[in-house]
Amino acid sequence: MLNGEMSTMIGGGLVALGMIIIFFSPYRRWLGFMLAGMLFWCFLEIIRVCSQYLFSFTDFQGYMTGAGAALALLATWLAATNEQPVVNQQRCIEHTPVYDDDLGSLSGH
Repeated sequence: MLNGEMSTMIGGGLVALGMIIIFFSPYRRWLGFMLAGMLFWCFLEIIRVCSQYLFSFTDFQGYMTGAGAALALLATWLAATNEQPVVNQQRCIEHTPVYDDDLGSLSGH
């Protein structure tokens, strides 16, 4: 019969085997996405455990706290790296700049 420790060892071994197989395959770039997902899940678990310990939250409340913290960090990072070029009075139609003096000929005036 499988107990919790044996199933953890089997699961960890299968994850390690999968990572080794991906490392030697032509899909090696997917390993970075897999590792990023694992790090993200570890972040959620740390937030969950800390919130349960500090605030006596339930599992659901802990996971929601972790998801909220992850979304807040993502929004902060996206806002900090948002670099839109300043365009001098340009409007774009299908990625083509349209200047104000050209608008008269486009509208038929």
